[in-house]
Amino acid sequence: VIVRSPVEHVYSQYLHCLGKPLRHFPRNDTGFATWLAHFAALAPAQTGPDYDYNCIDPRNLVTRHLSCDAAPNPKANHALWPPPDLARALSTIREVDWLGLTDLYSTSLCVLKFRLNGALPVGCDCDDGEEAQHVHWDWGVRPHGRQDLDKTIIASIYRLTDLDAQIFAKALDRFYHDVRVAEAFAKRPILCVAHLRTWL
Repeated sequence: VIVRSPVEHVYSQYLHCLGKPLRHFPRNDTGFATWLAHFAALAPAQTGPDYDYNCIDPRNLVTRHLSCDAAPNPKANHALWPPPDLARALSTIREVDWLGLTDLYSTSLCVLKFRLNGALPVGCDCDDGEEAQHVHWDWGVRPHGRQDLDKTIIASIYRLTDLDAQIFAKALDRFYHDVRVAEAFAKRPILCVAHLRTWL
């Protein structure tokens, strides 16, 4: 499983849908705020393509994906009714064999490769002086991040992702634990200060 911090994740969902030919999709300068307000105004039972522009419903999407096997509609891109099961999603976070963070993608893949092969690939040791190379598909979405958003927008995102925020907090705990274990076995640093600075 790989998860992403809620603010960047929801913004990415919007930009992804922006590139699709959707009717009545908000596309002007305030489009993102309008899009968030639309979902904030929906009742929990208002789900599916008629309500999410037939694209992505950002309401606790990660929690939906991590608990959707118990739902009547497994297509978790669209919101599900009843609401997602936080306890089940947290259980998934604890039980998966590997958990990565999109926000610290290189470090996540270095931990995975070390666990699979018992050795760190070139660029995964912070002392190597070079970055590990990984394939990145952007799906036509421009580079973006939290720095593009004001505090009002960020607060609106957190209101739509209250469960996802809890999932991400637990994912961070699990991720840092797994990194420390890998570093102890490899006897080398994997989570580099430069990566943390870039993310934070």
